[in-house]
Amino acid sequence: MTREPFDLQKIRRNWERSAATLPVRSPDRLADVKAPLDSYAVGAALLERLRREVFEAFPEQQRTLAPFLVRAERCFEQLRERTASADAAAPDVSELRLQLVAAFDDLEDICEAFLGLRR
Repeated sequence: MTREPFDLQKIRRNWERSAATLPVRSPDRLADVKAPLDSYAVGAALLERLRREVFEAFPEQQRTLAPFLVRAERCFEQLRERTASADAAAPDVSELRLQLVAAFDDLEDICEAFLGLRR
């Protein structure tokens, strides 16, 4: 059986179609969620947990995944330093947030590709 290459446009169309049909209402349990006092400490703990879980899930690909995790951690640290030292509404903070989201997106994409290799 030959594997066909990923059709990103097809995946994007499927996501857009699925997202358009999802209900918007949030579960009631989300109304009681309390924000953490130090969101950056919680974020750092979540990044460490993410690193541990990704390495446990893909032990053979640790060397490949490490740069993606380092990129996300660096973006997070830059964001933490920038917001601690100055105006959190500055344009470069918005850019750092976009870079962090992009780093997570790339990490998610490569993890999905590794999951596809297991099938």
